[in-house]
Amino acid sequence: MELHKVKGFAMITRRTILIGAVVFSFCAASVWSSPYWCPDLSGDDFVDFADFAVFAGNWMQSGDGLAGDFDDSGTVDMNDLDYFVDYWLTDTDCPEYYPDQFPYMTSFEKYQGFTAGDDPNSRDSLDYQQGWKVSAGSAVIDYWWSYVSELDDYFYYQYVVIDYNTVVEKDFTGTNNDDYIRLNFIPAIDQKVNILNGPDVVASVWFNGNGYIYVLDNGSYVNNTNVSYVSVYNQCWYYFWDYIYYGYAHEYENTWTSLMFKMNWSSNTYEVYWNGDYITDIADEANFDSDYDVLTDVNSETGNDWFVLNSISISSESGSGGVINDDIYITKPCACETDEVTGRVAVTGKLWWDSLGVYEIRYCATDPAINPYDVNNWHIADVGWNVVDAGGLLGYWDTSRIPNGYYYLGFMAYNDLGYSENGLQVLETELRYPDNTLAYSGWKHFAVTSTLKCNTFYHEEEPDISVPWQGQFPFELRRI
Repeated sequence: MELHKVKGFAMITRRTILIGAVVFSFCAASVWSSPYWCPDLSGDDFVDFADFAVFAGNWMQSGDGLAGDFDDSGTVDMNDLDYFVDYWLTDTDCPEYYPDQFPYMTSFEKYQGFTAGDDPNSRDSLDYQQGWKVSAGSAVIDYWWSYVSELDDYFYYQYVVIDYNTVVEKDFTGTNNDDYIRLNFIPAIDQKVNILNGPDVVASVWFNGNGYIYVLDNGSYVNNTNVSYVSVYNQCWYYFWDYIYYGYAHEYENTWTSLMFKMNWSSNTYEVYWNGDYITDIADEANFDSDYDVLTDVNSETGNDWFVLNSISISSESGSGGVINDDIYITKPCACETDEVTGRVAVTGKLWWDSLGVYEIRYCATDPAINPYDVNNWHIADVGWNVVDAGGLLGYWDTSRIPNGYYYLGFMAYNDLGYSENGLQVLETELRYPDNTLAYSGWKHFAVTSTLKCNTFYHEEEPDISVPWQGQFPFELRRI
């Protein structure tokens, strides 16, 4: 086995697309919550009498989680008032817990809005990052490098390290696109991963301390298929921790394992697939204990062990995705429509890939002096990092910011290591003669045509009076 050692951080290369990187739960809710120290008690990003009314209502009250107890002392008192007045009539931007829509995908990367911090001994907490909640214990964003042999290069990537006896939560909202829940992670001994509807546990996987996987069937944990997780657990931790300890880059495929729930809402049953085997249902089609039609929470509980979460996705997609034209494509602007585009153009389509890190919508002028096969000549129009259901909005191409002319339109999708496996994909078209014989097949040209560009304004009306004035300096007098 060939090991690729990290010889100091300076030699590690990164892709230029980096744009900016237990117990956990994902729940469907509509409550937005800020940290106890946030003076914006009304949630309007401004501190005024609306916030003071909430503060005054709890004045000199004692208890847990009181609005206005900014020092978390258990009482709303003068110390809190001194803190509050420092923010009076000022704008605030406190972090919040908030729900995300289905479908959902994150791998906790920097370009997805997650930060790890610069101090390796004090990484940034996951709490409040992109709406995530750490309600007990400790969970931090950390990072390492992975070696990609086909590119002979190193790629930096982030993940969440979740301590023992920790609770992590993420809110969601929606009524569909929640049939498949995928985790890419390293499990913990005695960990439970639960699917909930409100307070009710609908489905659950338990990595029992005896080394076997149990599932919840009609309210009770059973071991129907006698599946052990011990060898996978040991392999993952070897490739994860030992490689870091000795300074080697991760072998990505060997470091992580997978867990997938398939929720059969119509029949009140569910299936579980483990460690990349999507044929063997280790739950043996377990039953709900009641009638449910949507998940509101995905929750995991750890005891005296900790685990690492690399990515999570919730969708209606049965496959892992990433296939160009099947799972990743642009539908509008369409290569079959008129080739003229103006203004801010909505780009719609589909993007499903359970390894997605980030994607870019790109454009390139058809100028003969510009080589379109050089990706560096393609400008970024927009960026996204969540999966997009078919027909959904991928982003925008603002043609008011570029000169009129002809352009190609394409996109690049990067995995969570930060490189594009498929490279640049360009919209193509076919032109045919009246007898249906092929006249042209290749990249689509879009004509950007507009007299109104960004930061300019032009307006003209016809005059109702126009009087020519003859003389040494002739001019025309108009009244509009």
